[in-house]
Amino acid sequence: MDAIRQTIDWLKSTYSLTRFPLQKLDWKTHPNNIGHKDSAGCFRCHDGKHLNANQEAIPLECNQCHSIPIVADPSQFVSKVEIVRGAEPASHTLTQWIALHGRAIDATCADCHSPGDSGVDYTTLNGQLPPLDDRLFCGNSACHAPDWKFAGFDSPALGVLLDQQLLSLPTP
Repeated sequence: MDAIRQTIDWLKSTYSLTRFPLQKLDWKTHPNNIGHKDSAGCFRCHDGKHLNANQEAIPLECNQCHSIPIVADPSQFVSKVEIVRGAEPASHTLTQWIALHGRAIDATCADCHSPGDSGVDYTTLNGQLPPLDDRLFCGNSACHAPDWKFAGFDSPALGVLLDQQLLSLPTP
C-alpha cells in the first residue's frame, strides 16, 4: 500500500512540474529544438529574418556548427574536406552570406574553391547554382538538395536585403 501511495505522490509531483494549465504549457508544447531537420531548432533565430537596427541578421552560417558537409560514399570511413588557406573575403563575413552565396557565384570563386569538375566553369554560372553533383565544391547534395523549410531563405524581406547586399559586395 505504501508503494502505491508513493507512486501516486510521485505522479502528482511530476505532473505539477511538467504541466502548466494556466499558461497552456506542458512538456509537448515546444519541440526538441536540437538540430534543424525535424523542427526549426537553430533556425528559430538563425533564420536570416531576425535583424538588428543595422539590418544585420543573427548569423546564418552552416560553418558555425559544421565543417563544409561533404557527401561521402557509405563505404568510405573518411571524407575529404577542402580547407582553404588565406584571407577570407569580406563577402564571406556578411551575416547573410549562406543565403547570399548562391546569388554571388562568379569567376572569382575559383580563386579559392576548386570546382572539383573541370566541366564546371564558374564564369558561366552568373549567380546560378552549379549542377547538383557531390564532386563539386558547391554542388553538394547535403546542402542544396534538402528543402530547408525552417530556414528563412525564401523570406520576401530577406530577398530585398540580399539584393541590396549583392550590389554592395566588395570585390574579392
